[in-house]
Amino acid sequence: LMQKIEAAVRQYRDTREALGQLDVLQERFSSLTARETDVMRNIVSGLSNKQVANKLSISPRTVEIHRSRVMEKMSADSVASLVRMAATLGMEI
Repeated sequence: LMQKIEAAVRQYRDTREALGQLDVLQERFSSLTARETDVMRNIVSGLSNKQVANKLSISPRTVEIHRSRVMEKMSADSVASLVRMAATLGMEI
């Protein structure tokens, strides 16, 4: 019985931790501007800076600036981690 209780407590803690991480991600995502959100959605879908620029009718340099801000605000150290964050948030990739 004690093993079952300990396992349930561990599972509860793990679930609470995961929910806390989701809350942090949602807070970070909500800090993005509309344009930064557009850039993030396109970057995580696999488009290059130039392709994003063409799609959003902005310059590639502007995309680079927005991308840099997205990476900073989301605390992402790579595009791969940004993709994982987007998936966790339920964004279509």
